[in-house]
Amino acid sequence: MIDKHDVIRVAKSLGKTLTDKQVQFVVNEYPAWQETDPTANWSSVVEDVIYFILETGPFDQLGYE
Repeated sequence: MIDKHDVIRVAKSLGKTLTDKQVQFVVNEYPAWQETDPTANWSSVVEDVIYFILETGPFDQLGYE
């Protein structure tokens, strides 16, 4: 399982800054995203979730205010 520090490390490697709520969203969503691609390494799954939340638009519309 990943933790907040893992998410922050991956975000920094991408040159992205996430809010605490966005970091928590990634941690919460990680298991479901990992299930969709069980052969992917953990950091690429975290990258996918990060790009998803950054491209989706206002974060509060995802239910995380």
